[in-house]
Amino acid sequence: MGRARGPGLGRRDRGGVLLTKRWGRPAPLLAFTGWQLVAGGLVLAVPALVLEGPPPALTTANLLGYAWLAIPGTALAYLAWFSGILRLPASRVSLLSFLTPLTAGALGWAVLGQALAPLQLAGGALILVAVGVGAYAGRPPHRPATAAPEPRVLVGARV
Repeated sequence: MGRARGPGLGRRDRGGVLLTKRWGRPAPLLAFTGWQLVAGGLVLAVPALVLEGPPPALTTANLLGYAWLAIPGTALAYLAWFSGILRLPASRVSLLSFLTPLTAGALGWAVLGQALAPLQLAGGALILVAVGVGAYAGRPPHRPATAAPEPRVLVGARV
């Protein structure tokens, strides 16, 4: 199912990046990020209630888990994302979306102890190479700075 959704999600992300670059930010970054998250939550609320029903009673553990997901996992991540979108050219921002599955796989391995198959490791290496090549594509070649010529002093000249 995830493979089928991948191309559509990529188009959605590119569309969001391009629209953000074109329209700019109508509010301060924190408010802009907050409204983006509220809009996304409202879009998901109705299908969640219809498909899953009302949520069960919340425990302290549920609320702490929700706070962990909401603050560093969502709010800070989106704040960094929108900050990057506004500062970087669209061609560079689009490369960052390729790092999402790589980050998820690396965190699954590091935090949860999940094993990565050789094909997954090869895919991760391919992503890193592609992002590296894409980041440097179109840049003018680096030329070493030449030393500035020494100023000439004319002997006997009046200043």
